[in-house]
Amino acid sequence: AWTSLRAEDQAPAPAPARLVPIAGGTFSLGSADGPDNERPVTRTTVASFQLDDVETTVSAYRACVQAGRCTEPGSGAACNWGVEGRDQHPINCVDWSQAAAYCAWVKRRLPTEQEWEYAARGADGRKYPWGKDAPDTRACHGGNSEGGTCAVGSFRAGASAFGVLDMVGNVWEWTASAACPHGDLACDSPNKVLRGGSFLDKDRQFLRATSRLSRPPTTRVNNFGLRCAK
Repeated sequence: AWTSLRAEDQAPAPAPARLVPIAGGTFSLGSADGPDNERPVTRTTVASFQLDDVETTVSAYRACVQAGRCTEPGSGAACNWGVEGRDQHPINCVDWSQAAAYCAWVKRRLPTEQEWEYAARGADGRKYPWGKDAPDTRACHGGNSEGGTCAVGSFRAGASAFGVLDMVGNVWEWTASAACPHGDLACDSPNKVLRGGSFLDKDRQFLRATSRLSRPPTTRVNNFGLRCAK
């Protein structure tokens, strides 16, 4: 017998973020005047790749959960999952395995931190993705976020040289990389690197393109999210 479907069951799943082509190149990874974990500055070459133009949204991640390929993120305490009006905000409260699972579902992967920093800084070694100006109105951060995330793509003036948005602020983004010192790709650290700062950060140092954070891959908090690469 024919059975009608609910409108939400008939609707196509939200498309993943648009991929932006990043031409490969060589750049100086890290910062000589930042915290110790940004040193040593290391000349690094990355091959051409593609990167999501914005962070993964609640709506996009929900499609993965509904497909049975992702598990539900955390909720409450400024998490966006299950909050009305947050579909176009970045998914947060996801751990590293959840981030990797989503990227695999859309046939992508998490970026390495070398790829992430190159996409944020460009070959000219910018302090911020857009250049050297302060991030006051160019990113979602502790000075303008009103205590929560912002809809992805809200700060067009914060685009990187490649046209990638939200690379600083909103949520820290999980990368594929272990938390090794720059220049050491074979350390045995169990932690993973996150990049980009978040809506909680008032200190501009965390919004620089070289800023790094390392946490155990099981960490699931309200200022951690993701974007994918290919």
